[in-house]
Amino acid sequence: MKPELVTNSGRIINILNPNPEDFCLNDIAFGLSRQLRYNGMTVLPYTVAQHSVIVSKLCISPKAQIVAMLHDASEAYLHDLPTPLKTILPDYCNIETRFQDAIMEGILGGGFYETLKEAEEIDAEVKAADRTALVHEVNSIVLHPEAYGLEKLPEILVIQDLRERRIQTVDGALAYYRKHFTAVEQALNLQHTA
Repeated sequence: MKPELVTNSGRIINILNPNPEDFCLNDIAFGLSRQLRYNGMTVLPYTVAQHSVIVSKLCISPKAQIVAMLHDASEAYLHDLPTPLKTILPDYCNIETRFQDAIMEGILGGGFYETLKEAEEIDAEVKAADRTALVHEVNSIVLHPEAYGLEKLPEILVIQDLRERRIQTVDGALAYYRKHFTAVEQALNLQHTA
């Protein structure tokens, strides 16, 4: 069996050597809207697509906002593995990194960052927003949040969509992801592959 994946649009992607030209936003949005965060152990099914939008909205810089939309894009193809499992699978982590790099190049283009410093600053902003989203998610929608050992937030401080459990259905998450990506993309005057 060849190490290949077939996407929703019918594209064939080599798992060991992903080509940036093989990735498109529609496949990413479709895949992320069907991947559940926390291995599905939440009060309602909560998708990686909705998580990505929340992380993007927590970012200030428009470039960080669009990078946040793609920060888990490899999971559209490789699945959202729980972090403790990833830490013991170095081969998976290497494949995931190759996918992320190819996706970023394929969707945003090669010259997205003007400097290495800018890339580092955007990466730090997205990681901080991702961590903030994690804390809010664990405090509001994860089953057995005490097991995560994170700080407890007063309910009023939890992100409104999570506090009010406005969790998107699969189709809702797909539309939500596409709409937000388009809005951020337009703010940056970017174009992506369909």
